[in-house]
Amino acid sequence: MPLSPPRIIREVELLPEIRDLFSEYPFVAHRSPEAVRRALLVPRGVEAPESEVAAALVPLRVEGEVLA
Repeated sequence: MPLSPPRIIREVELLPEIRDLFSEYPFVAHRSPEAVRRALLVPRGVEAPESEVAAALVPLRVEGEVLA
């Protein structure tokens, strides 16, 4: 069965995806934007530029969802 192509999404669409990812894999919350980007791609099929992931992490950190 062929894999479906990755979905390419933007920062605003990434927030719920990242929240879900962190709820399933809390250790990823303490990783770099590049590591979060790869974690979104591999199990979820979500492709996003590292800059978009980094931008999406900013409000999550402000909201206290990502502990640095």
